[in-house]
Amino acid sequence: MDVNDSHRRPGNYNIGVIIVSIFLAIVSSASLMNYFFMLIGMQKSSAIEQQGMVDHILWQDISLTFVVNAFIFIAAMLLYLHRKKSLYFFLAALVATLIKISFTAIHEGSIAKVFSSTDIGGLVVSAVLILVCIYVWQLSRSNTLK
Repeated sequence: MDVNDSHRRPGNYNIGVIIVSIFLAIVSSASLMNYFFMLIGMQKSSAIEQQGMVDHILWQDISLTFVVNAFIFIAAMLLYLHRKKSLYFFLAALVATLIKISFTAIHEGSIAKVFSSTDIGGLVVSAVLILVCIYVWQLSRSNTLK
């Protein structure tokens, strides 16, 4: 490997990749911060309402939400750097999201709970991750990613 190959010039970067990666990094970090602030009680709601939200959330849901957002953030940073490894992190986030959806269905005892207005977010995240995985896979096949 030549030394010049390891450092790409900014002109060689794909603007679509940069926009997608920055958007995903902002969304995942904002989600992580919002979730963190809710858990430590810094959101603007009453103490009783806040405690009710935290008590309702299961530790599996907390950990899977953290894992999904962490994987998306890492994948977005790798995508920004035009690395093929970002695909694996996006796929890991997709798998973790599907596990979270399955856990919700099992815990609530009904698949209908997954399609309710309060839990539809998991399906939306899954759909977005599928689209992003297809996009990143196409980029890696076209040698845009290294």
